[in-house]
Amino acid sequence: MGSLAALPDVVRFLQGAPTTGGCAVTDLLPYPILQVGLIGLSDGGNTAVVALGLFGEAMPVDWYVG
Repeated sequence: MGSLAALPDVVRFLQGAPTTGGCAVTDLLPYPILQVGLIGLSDGGNTAVVALGLFGEAMPVDWYVG
């Protein structure tokens, strides 16, 4: 359940929110991220769907592919 609960933080980081240490994704990549989506295959697909169901409002993604 811990990795499932961490997924909204990962999505927010990819959307530009800094970590508690102050690091932002723009500090790591030389180009902007235009979209953030989820790809879920096999059990990862189930995990992504459950995460979207539980935390969808906290982690708005642009797309999902399963």
